[in-house]
Amino acid sequence: MDIRMPRMNGIDAAMLIFAELGIPAIIISAYSDEENINHIHSHGEASGVFGYLLKPVTREQLAVQIGVVRQRAAVMSHQSTRIGQLENNLAQRRTVEQAKWILVSKRGVTEPQAHELLQKAARDRRRPLIEVAQGVITAGELI
Repeated sequence: MDIRMPRMNGIDAAMLIFAELGIPAIIISAYSDEENINHIHSHGEASGVFGYLLKPVTREQLAVQIGVVRQRAAVMSHQSTRIGQLENNLAQRRTVEQAKWILVSKRGVTEPQAHELLQKAARDRRRPLIEVAQGVITAGELI
């Protein structure tokens, strides 16, 4: 992608393509002015620009840059997936904690005993712990 294009500059086009399709871009341009570099930096990874080459570009330079960009995109995708998993785990843990404290207050049991009650109910019903915990929160008691 070049920076100077007829309808939209290359940086904005890269940002749009990355936002809508998740495809990273490599800028290939004769321009390396500070304004364009700052424009890319100000948007961080959301700019969609994962590489920048100054013209003239050889086939070997482009091949190496494509390899680097593909690796960066793969790492970013993996990290994004992992962050999503961790956020989900944290949300589930909060739900289980909330359910435990409902049982502690309603039944007068200790926190470890409440956890054991949730685990036993999950095993007995062959349901994930999170489902049992959500049931406790909804009903206000272990049903």
